[in-house]
Amino acid sequence: MNRDYKNSRERILEGAAIAFSRSGFHGTSLREISKECGLEQPSIYHHFHSKENLFRKTLIATHLLVLNEIRRRVIRDQGLHVEVVSIFKAVAETAKIYPDKTRLPFS
Repeated sequence: MNRDYKNSRERILEGAAIAFSRSGFHGTSLREISKECGLEQPSIYHHFHSKENLFRKTLIATHLLVLNEIRRRVIRDQGLHVEVVSIFKAVAETAKIYPDKTRLPFS
């Protein structure tokens, strides 16, 4: 996959996460996503073929990013209590860093 293709795809996913988290699936148009990511609507269709597929891929990318961030922050091998507390802290910290991405599944 060439660099420009990957960069465009990532920009679309980022813009979609922002737009979908703000207005939900039904309240978001491809025009809004196009404005968020700075790419034309045909580019979005080229990469994702439909709004539904873009939403799916955005959810997957968002979940992976959030889960990996939480995993990275969890304290292990310090006992159950410390690990559980660190999970909750990691979730809260991740939500502060990525508010649009953590809000997306609930929009």
